[in-house]
Amino acid sequence: MRDKLIAALKKCGIECQADATDDVVVAAAETALGKVTTLTNEISAEKAKTTNLEGTVATLTTERDAERATVASGVTALANERKLRVDLLIDSGLADGRVAPAARKRWNEEFTADFDGTVVKLANAQPAFKVVPIANDLARRNAETSPAGAQRRTQQDQVIAQVQKDNGCGSRAEAYEIAALRNPALFA
Repeated sequence: MRDKLIAALKKCGIECQADATDDVVVAAAETALGKVTTLTNEISAEKAKTTNLEGTVATLTTERDAERATVASGVTALANERKLRVDLLIDSGLADGRVAPAARKRWNEEFTADFDGTVVKLANAQPAFKVVPIANDLARRNAETSPAGAQRRTQQDQVIAQVQKDNGCGSRAEAYEIAALRNPALFA
Protein backbone atom coordinates (compact mmCIF):
# COMPACT_ATOMS: atom_id res chain seq x y z
CA MET A 1 0.00 0.00 0.00
CA ARG A 2 2.89 2.31 0.79
CA ASP A 3 4.26 1.87 -2.75
CA LYS A 4 0.87 2.73 -4.24
CA LEU A 5 0.71 5.90 -2.09
CA ILE A 6 4.22 6.94 -3.16
CA ALA A 7 3.24 6.32 -6.84
CA ALA A 8 0.05 8.39 -6.40
CA LEU A 9 2.06 11.20 -4.80
CA LYS A 10 4.51 11.10 -7.71
CA LYS A 11 1.56 11.52 -10.16
CA CYS A 12 0.58 14.63 -8.18
CA GLY A 13 4.06 16.02 -8.63
CA ILE A 14 5.29 15.27 -5.10
CA GLU A 15 8.55 13.31 -5.00
CA CYS A 16 8.92 10.86 -2.20
CA GLN A 17 11.81 8.41 -1.90
CA ALA A 18 10.95 4.72 -1.84
CA ASP A 19 12.87 4.33 1.41
CA ALA A 20 11.23 7.37 3.09
CA THR A 21 9.88 7.02 6.57
CA ASP A 22 6.17 6.78 7.22
CA ASP A 23 6.17 10.30 8.67
CA VAL A 24 7.68 11.69 5.45
CA VAL A 25 5.12 9.84 3.32
CA VAL A 26 2.27 11.06 5.54
CA ALA A 27 3.59 14.65 5.38
CA ALA A 28 3.83 14.38 1.59
CA ALA A 29 0.25 13.04 1.47
CA GLU A 30 -0.95 15.94 3.64
CA THR A 31 0.84 18.36 1.31
CA ALA A 32 -0.95 16.72 -1.63
CA LEU A 33 -4.29 17.04 0.17
CA GLY A 34 -3.54 20.71 0.86
CA LYS A 35 -2.81 21.23 -2.82
CA VAL A 36 -6.05 19.44 -3.73
CA THR A 37 -8.00 21.64 -1.32
CA THR A 38 -6.31 24.77 -2.69
CA LEU A 39 -7.00 23.70 -6.26
CA THR A 40 -10.63 22.89 -5.39
CA ASN A 41 -11.01 26.36 -3.88
CA GLU A 42 -9.37 27.95 -6.93
CA ILE A 43 -11.69 26.01 -9.25
CA SER A 44 -14.71 27.16 -7.24
CA ALA A 45 -13.49 30.78 -7.42
CA GLU A 46 -12.91 30.49 -11.17
CA LYS A 47 -16.38 28.95 -11.61
CA ALA A 48 -17.86 31.90 -9.68
CA LYS A 49 -15.92 34.33 -11.89
CA THR A 50 -17.12 32.49 -14.98
CA THR A 51 -20.70 32.63 -13.74
CA ASN A 52 -20.34 36.36 -13.05
CA LEU A 53 -18.81 36.92 -16.48
CA GLU A 54 -21.62 34.93 -18.12
CA GLY A 55 -24.13 37.14 -16.28
CA THR A 56 -22.26 40.25 -17.44
CA VAL A 57 -22.22 38.94 -21.01
CA ALA A 58 -25.98 38.26 -20.83
CA THR A 59 -26.62 41.76 -19.43
CA LEU A 60 -24.42 43.40 -22.06
CA THR A 61 -26.07 41.33 -24.80
CA THR A 62 -29.49 42.49 -23.61
CA GLU A 63 -28.30 46.11 -23.49
CA ARG A 64 -26.75 45.78 -26.96
CA ASP A 65 -29.97 44.34 -28.36
CA ALA A 66 -31.97 47.16 -26.76
CA GLU A 67 -29.60 49.74 -28.27
CA ARG A 68 -29.88 48.05 -31.66
CA ALA A 69 -33.66 48.25 -31.38
CA THR A 70 -33.41 51.92 -30.43
CA VAL A 71 -31.13 52.60 -33.38
CA ALA A 72 -33.45 50.69 -35.71
CA SER A 73 -36.39 52.68 -34.38
CA GLY A 74 -34.46 55.92 -34.89
CA VAL A 75 -33.50 54.92 -38.43
CA THR A 76 -37.13 54.12 -39.21
CA ALA A 77 -38.30 57.41 -37.70
CA LEU A 78 -35.66 59.31 -39.68
CA ALA A 79 -36.68 57.55 -42.89
CA ASN A 80 -40.34 58.38 -42.23
CA GLU A 81 -39.45 61.99 -41.43
CA ARG A 82 -37.35 62.22 -44.60
CA LYS A 83 -40.24 60.82 -46.68
CA LEU A 84 -42.66 63.34 -45.18
CA ARG A 85 -40.20 66.16 -45.80
CA VAL A 86 -39.70 65.10 -49.43
CA ASP A 87 -43.47 64.95 -49.94
CA LEU A 88 -43.85 68.38 -48.35
CA LEU A 89 -41.12 69.89 -50.54
CA ILE A 90 -42.60 68.39 -53.69
CA ASP A 91 -46.11 69.49 -52.70
CA SER A 92 -44.78 72.98 -52.10
CA GLY A 93 -43.13 72.91 -55.53
CA LEU A 94 -46.40 71.76 -57.08
CA ALA A 95 -48.31 74.53 -55.32
CA ASP A 96 -46.08 77.31 -56.63
CA GLY A 97 -45.50 75.91 -60.12
CA ARG A 98 -41.88 74.77 -59.76
CA VAL A 99 -42.79 71.08 -60.06
CA ALA A 100 -45.09 69.72 -62.73
CA PRO A 101 -47.51 67.03 -61.49
CA ALA A 102 -46.11 64.59 -64.05
CA ALA A 103 -42.57 65.12 -62.69
CA ARG A 104 -43.36 64.07 -59.11
CA LYS A 105 -41.82 60.61 -59.55
CA ARG A 106 -38.63 62.06 -61.05
CA TRP A 107 -38.28 64.51 -58.15
CA ASN A 108 -38.78 61.65 -55.65
CA GLU A 109 -35.97 59.74 -57.36
CA GLU A 110 -33.71 62.80 -57.27
CA PHE A 111 -34.41 63.30 -53.55
CA THR A 112 -33.58 59.63 -52.92
CA ALA A 113 -30.29 59.92 -54.80
CA ASP A 114 -29.11 63.26 -53.34
CA PHE A 115 -31.40 64.83 -50.77
CA ASP A 116 -29.37 67.95 -49.94
CA GLY A 117 -28.52 68.72 -53.56
CA THR A 118 -32.12 68.29 -54.66
CA VAL A 119 -33.37 70.59 -51.88
CA VAL A 120 -31.12 73.33 -53.26
CA LYS A 121 -32.12 72.51 -56.84
CA LEU A 122 -35.83 72.72 -56.01
CA ALA A 123 -35.37 75.91 -54.01
CA ASN A 124 -33.60 77.53 -56.96
CA ALA A 125 -36.08 76.26 -59.58
CA GLN A 126 -38.15 78.98 -61.22
CA PRO A 127 -41.91 78.50 -61.59
CA ALA A 128 -42.62 76.89 -64.94
CA PHE A 129 -46.34 77.57 -64.99
CA LYS A 130 -48.96 79.63 -63.21
CA VAL A 131 -50.88 77.81 -60.53
CA VAL A 132 -53.02 80.59 -59.03
CA PRO A 133 -56.51 80.55 -60.54
CA ILE A 134 -57.71 83.71 -62.23
CA ALA A 135 -60.87 83.74 -60.14
CA ASN A 136 -58.89 83.38 -56.94
CA ASP A 137 -61.01 84.09 -53.85
CA LEU A 138 -64.04 84.94 -55.99
CA ALA A 139 -66.49 83.52 -53.46
CA ARG A 140 -65.14 85.74 -50.66
CA ARG A 141 -65.24 88.84 -52.85
CA ASN A 142 -68.85 88.12 -53.85
CA ALA A 143 -69.80 87.61 -50.18
CA GLU A 144 -68.22 90.92 -49.20
CA THR A 145 -70.05 92.91 -51.88
CA SER A 146 -73.45 91.34 -51.20
CA PRO A 147 -75.95 93.00 -48.83
CA ALA A 148 -75.27 90.31 -46.23
CA GLY A 149 -71.52 91.01 -46.53
CA ALA A 150 -72.10 94.73 -46.03
CA GLN A 151 -74.21 94.03 -42.95
CA ARG A 152 -71.49 91.76 -41.58
CA ARG A 153 -68.83 94.43 -42.12
CA THR A 154 -71.04 96.91 -40.26
CA GLN A 155 -71.38 94.48 -37.33
CA GLN A 156 -67.62 93.95 -37.30
CA ASP A 157 -67.00 97.73 -37.28
CA GLN A 158 -69.40 98.12 -34.35
CA VAL A 159 -67.69 95.36 -32.35
CA ILE A 160 -64.24 96.83 -33.11
CA ALA A 161 -65.36 100.29 -32.05
CA GLN A 162 -66.79 98.90 -28.80
CA VAL A 163 -63.52 97.03 -28.10
CA GLN A 164 -61.53 100.23 -28.74
CA LYS A 165 -63.79 102.11 -26.37
CA ASP A 166 -63.82 99.44 -23.61
CA ASN A 167 -60.13 98.53 -23.74
CA GLY A 168 -58.67 101.87 -24.70
CA CYS A 169 -56.94 100.36 -27.70
CA GLY A 170 -54.88 102.89 -29.61
CA SER A 171 -55.03 101.21 -33.00
CA ARG A 172 -57.80 99.63 -35.00
CA ALA A 173 -55.55 96.63 -35.74
CA GLU A 174 -55.13 95.92 -32.03
CA ALA A 175 -58.87 96.23 -31.44
CA TYR A 176 -59.54 94.01 -34.47
CA GLU A 177 -57.36 91.23 -33.00
CA ILE A 178 -59.15 91.39 -29.65
CA ALA A 179 -62.57 91.47 -31.30
CA ALA A 180 -61.68 88.52 -33.55
CA LEU A 181 -60.65 86.49 -30.51
CA ARG A 182 -63.87 87.28 -28.68
CA ASN A 183 -66.17 86.76 -31.71
CA PRO A 184 -64.54 84.16 -33.96
CA ALA A 185 -67.77 83.40 -35.87
CA LEU A 186 -68.26 87.05 -36.85
CA PHE A 187 -64.67 87.44 -38.04
CA ALA A 188 -64.27 84.04 -39.73
